[in-house]
Amino acid sequence: MKKLIALLLVCAALFGGLYALGLPPFDEESKGRGEASVDANGGTLKNRDGSVVIDVPPDGASNNTRVRFRETSTEEIKDARAVRSIGPAVDVQIISGALKHKETDITLSYDPSQLPKGVGSRQISIAVYQSELGGWVTATDNVTVNSASHTVTLHGAPHYSRYAPVSLDPRKAILKFGPTVIKTIIDRNATVASWFAEAAIKYGEQLIKDLYGVADELHCGNPSKDLSVETRAALRITLEACMNEEEEDSVLKIRNRTALPLRGDIPDGMDINWRRLLANHDDFGQFMQSLAWMPLGQTTVSNASLSDLVVTSEMKSQSTYSVRMDELGWAIDMGIAALGVIQPEVKGLDIVTSRFADEMREATVKSTSKEKMIDGWNEALAKRRGGLKEAAKLATAQAQFATGMSFLNCMASSASNSDRSPSGGYRNVKDLNNKGVKILKDCLNAILGELNLGDMLKSVIGSAKAIPEFLQGQLALQIQPIVDVSTASATVSRFDEQAEIQRFVGEWEAHSATLTINSDGSGKYSYRTYRYCDEVPAGYACDWYSNGRPSTGGEVTFTLDVEASNRAYMVIKSSNSPAEYAVESRIPMRFTEPGVIGYGTEAFNDDPEFGGTTFYEVCDQSRADAGRCGA
Repeated sequence: MKKLIALLLVCAALFGGLYALGLPPFDEESKGRGEASVDANGGTLKNRDGSVVIDVPPDGASNNTRVRFRETSTEEIKDARAVRSIGPAVDVQIISGALKHKETDITLSYDPSQLPKGVGSRQISIAVYQSELGGWVTATDNVTVNSASHTVTLHGAPHYSRYAPVSLDPRKAILKFGPTVIKTIIDRNATVASWFAEAAIKYGEQLIKDLYGVADELHCGNPSKDLSVETRAALRITLEACMNEEEEDSVLKIRNRTALPLRGDIPDGMDINWRRLLANHDDFGQFMQSLAWMPLGQTTVSNASLSDLVVTSEMKSQSTYSVRMDELGWAIDMGIAALGVIQPEVKGLDIVTSRFADEMREATVKSTSKEKMIDGWNEALAKRRGGLKEAAKLATAQAQFATGMSFLNCMASSASNSDRSPSGGYRNVKDLNNKGVKILKDCLNAILGELNLGDMLKSVIGSAKAIPEFLQGQLALQIQPIVDVSTASATVSRFDEQAEIQRFVGEWEAHSATLTINSDGSGKYSYRTYRYCDEVPAGYACDWYSNGRPSTGGEVTFTLDVEASNRAYMVIKSSNSPAEYAVESRIPMRFTEPGVIGYGTEAFNDDPEFGGTTFYEVCDQSRADAGRCGA
């Protein structure tokens, strides 16, 4: 019994000594823990069971550097793209001193029994927790695997935080980016580097196809009565536009009929359509695509979807949105795709509320610089409230948003700084491609380089520079527009009733009719009825002959009621032919071409509200083509 007590006291002392040293006891749960030291001469840092090894070269650490190893959860790896954990994760904490992270290698042990079926050593890597990217990031490069010792090494560790051994997981071969679904294949032929590179290219191609697709037909189901729009085409740049009332917004809807996406400055009196922009919140790529040029006060008009701007109350009488070719939009999309595949998926996070939209808009309007605008957006995101899971998802979304915006700022600023001067231009498609590749490479290296991730993600950065085959053909067909520096435009005008009435003022004539409109909107219409008085039905006017000439027997007076630009009515005030033109009836009227007014029930024959069979035209003979309205 005394021996047993003595043994227990020794064990207690031993365990107490371990705690005094800052080390937990040797139990099953603490095998991956421990502390180790190294000095400037270099050496090896290991946890207690040797499952984590850091190789430090000479001068790779400062003197008296001490590191603590702690096992940590791998739960969040479930949200990482395409991989699963195959061993315990470790949190490497530098207690004192310093490690030159990019000069040190970290080796982790993995459990081969946790490898998915069909997955071998070529599909094994190390994941690093990166708060700036919203979660775990899988290394695609500088990784070696020793299948005999069941270890995996990342050469040039980017920093020291949490690390975990991972492998590709065939069950996660389908990638979801909001509504966008990308199908990939994970088998023995796929390495970690090749899979991530190909996934980035596939996602990039999908985003780019949205730029170069074909949009739906333009339709304004609720046309604005107060605003009108006219478009001006340029060389091979064609726009369609209409004004539509949507909820509380007056929306300028634009359809791009050009082979390349377009880009333009947002003019005074117009703003981003925040309702549409935030409707894409579930799709990181589409969301960031929409935000790309906003810090520079610009926006894009792609091919695949109808784009729009909101006309604000600050617009006085007129505002013009001018656009030109956005030749480098493809490079932005490839960068978005590269960031998208290395960042974890955020599931079920709804950030859209009216208050959030207002805060985002307010941050944009009040900002004096793009940096302050981004800070304001992040503040709006940070104000969101929810439970712990919601908070965790929000933190991930916020991190991805901030990193994405930093990348987009770099791309937009670089592209803007390299924009062609009026006398310049790209010499050819190769010159254009090289320009986009350089800007893209520089920006990805800059953003990921700040996080020390560039070396371990070389394959993904390289894939972003790969110009999709279909895009090269698309650009090759567009050499002339690429060199062209002209702009197309959509000009929105606010309706001015008095100014619109003045457009109709004058003497308008046809073969047997005269329409007179005065500056106060009153008018008179005289016309031949082609009916003789001895056979005219009741309620109809008739013609008679005077000195052998037929009279214009029909006569009405009216006032002009102008509802919108080129949308007016003759409101009949008196009529000698009430069966044709009843008092207070409204006869539609509009310009059918310069110098020609059309009136009658078909005057608005492009509007389903106005159907009918009677339609006449009268001309200002000084402006209309000769003979346009008869002798």
